[in-house]
Amino acid sequence: MKKVTAQGLYIHLPFCRNKCAYCGFYSETDCMQLQPEYFRALTKDLRSRENKNYSTLYIGGGTPSCVDRKLLAAFLDIASIYQSGVLKESTIEANPESIDEDFLRLVHRYKFSRISIGCQSTSNEVLSKLTRIHSAEDIFRVYEKIRMFCPDIAVNLDMIYDIPGVDFEHTHQTIKDFIKLSPEHISAYSYSHDTSLFKEDDTDTTDFMLVREYLEDAGYNKYEISNYAKKGHESLHNINYWQLGDYDGIGSSAWSLKNYADKRVLLGKSDNIHSYIKDPLAYAEKEETYPPQTALEELVFGLRITKGVDFEKICVNIDAQVKDKMYNALIQLQKEGLITWDDSYALLSRKGELLLDSVQELLWRQLP
Repeated sequence: MKKVTAQGLYIHLPFCRNKCAYCGFYSETDCMQLQPEYFRALTKDLRSRENKNYSTLYIGGGTPSCVDRKLLAAFLDIASIYQSGVLKESTIEANPESIDEDFLRLVHRYKFSRISIGCQSTSNEVLSKLTRIHSAEDIFRVYEKIRMFCPDIAVNLDMIYDIPGVDFEHTHQTIKDFIKLSPEHISAYSYSHDTSLFKEDDTDTTDFMLVREYLEDAGYNKYEISNYAKKGHESLHNINYWQLGDYDGIGSSAWSLKNYADKRVLLGKSDNIHSYIKDPLAYAEKEETYPPQTALEELVFGLRITKGVDFEKICVNIDAQVKDKMYNALIQLQKEGLITWDDSYALLSRKGELLLDSVQELLWRQLP
């Protein structure tokens, strides 16, 4: 591996009006009064970074659309001065209940190229089950406003499917509604058991294939295990994540990744907003990985992308014995119909996509 300049900048805004029962991301619902202090800490964190030429920007949360508009604008003014190059992509997350005209004017003013909306479903029954605080009507209303106030922006709509206890007809209706809206990008996530919500229920993996079929038939290209895009609208920021490229993360619970010639370093900020405000330059966690684990990580994460992984390229600097073990594991996966492989690029088959966890587990076993 060679050390490269960080390609992406992630900024975490942990503020939310409501903590959804299924959500495993760090957020706070009773700390709105801390926003001025938090943005001052973010500014200090940003100014401490060596890089001033990021390729992509992603502001996530939390719910960025629920923060104080003036504080967010002031921070973006500083960030735009700090950034010396031209961003290839800039994304901000938002939720339907907190998107208003002032927020969209801000999005337009700072020339965000993407907005990612946490819709999850167009069924009010499902939204209630997920403890979301917006309605299906809110989704349609704000989508129209986005097209009015930000006509050049690319829109991503998030959805969650195979939710335990929810019939597929609700998922199918959401897909049909999304296709009718015609966003540039759709993130379709299989329900993840990050919390105890629905923990004991089983899911039906056939939903996974049906979602893919409907979206691809509508002209969306699947480029990652959960992401579909119209041509040219793939998320550059997230592709860099999946390929384990360098990125900086600022804000509570944010992570940064750095690649060096002999190791990969992952650094995590505190997931306590008070600790972060007190010392925004401190890291709460640090993980270092070395070959051959670095190569195995690139294989495991890279298989999420539909174009696959160049096996020979990622194995350049690893021990021949470990490379042979990884090679044999891929041969086994190929025989079981879980991947396709031409001795260079390895990629998941449709069966392999359904059994991704099993594929990854087998690969992890190859570590010495």
